[in-house]
Amino acid sequence: MIERLIKNNKEIILIGTAHISKESVNEVKSTIEAEKPEIVCVELCKHRYEILNDKEKWKQTDITKVIKEGKTALFLVNLILSNFQRRLGEDVGILPGAEMIEAMNVAKNLNIPIELADRDINITMKRASHKMSVFEKYKVFSLILLTLFFSEKLRAEEIEQLKNKDVMSQMMDELSIAFPNVKNTLIDERDYYLTNKILNVEGNKVVAVVGSGHLAGIKKNLEKFSEKTSEQHENLMNEVTYIPKGRNSVKIFAYSVLLLITVMFVYGLYVKGMDVFLNMAFTWFLYHSVFAAIGAILAFAHPLTILATFIGAPFTAMHPGIGIGTVSALVEAKVRPPKVFDFENLHKIKKWKDLWGNQVVIIIFIFFFTSIGGSIATFISLGFMLPMLW
Repeated sequence: MIERLIKNNKEIILIGTAHISKESVNEVKSTIEAEKPEIVCVELCKHRYEILNDKEKWKQTDITKVIKEGKTALFLVNLILSNFQRRLGEDVGILPGAEMIEAMNVAKNLNIPIELADRDINITMKRASHKMSVFEKYKVFSLILLTLFFSEKLRAEEIEQLKNKDVMSQMMDELSIAFPNVKNTLIDERDYYLTNKILNVEGNKVVAVVGSGHLAGIKKNLEKFSEKTSEQHENLMNEVTYIPKGRNSVKIFAYSVLLLITVMFVYGLYVKGMDVFLNMAFTWFLYHSVFAAIGAILAFAHPLTILATFIGAPFTAMHPGIGIGTVSALVEAKVRPPKVFDFENLHKIKKWKDLWGNQVVIIIFIFFFTSIGGSIATFISLGFMLPMLW
């Protein structure tokens, strides 16, 4: 699908593509060769560009760095989304993002500059995550994970339908319906970001290759773009690229729980006596050690990781800045580091059994399962400890 527009004396040729369509690849190639624009914009950020162009990138991932920087959830979501697209591409017979690669290859052959026009996917995911509640995060994670492991191959008619769709945009649309709080982040902000990038590149003739799901938003933004001043546009770009810090409400809740626990233990020791204090401590240690260790066992952790989880869970639960999930995942990565072939096989995961044969996925699941176990243990422990103080 091709749209031609004139804005600010700039001719803009929008090519709406499906990310797993051979027809889109051919259309991109023929359009760029025929139009010979001064610059080609593609709906990619630096991160996605590197993944498409560097097939060895997954092998270079430092999983311990991902864990320490608190990017475990982001890493997993990116993995699941890219895996899902790749599987659909295998059914259709073309790799996802092939039209973007073709656009860049044709541009390079014609000595045409290339502009990566999309917002960094990490910013998009972080901004979306910031707007989600804890329940919504677990819900979206479960939905994406279940989508990844459907067992049937697509029927012929379904494949034909997919050829006419931008899979990533379709998934973003569906997520926006299920989670309206993040629609603006997943779709509207990126439409604006793409529009701004396209309009501000050098050259009077631009070809922009974007997913078909972005065409309507970009066209709408182009029509209204001149209604805002340059200062307003600059403020908007700063706003949509800002990475929000953690919610204050979450921090307040975490420290409130810590304060409550501290007060309970102090009250138990100095008012109710040593016996009550020891019973409370036993309850706290027992539930956190057992529940977190069960999470590690369910994730097929190494025995040393299970032991470290059992010992560390009660202590990390009393420190808002250190989670048992992080500790357990780091221990697992140390005692049983993933091999090169684990990263090579990340995009080959198709069934549940494939999960437990990949050490990268096991480490990630250890992070989530032990975190969930520790969180459950905190509330159960409090439920048993409070009556001891009456």
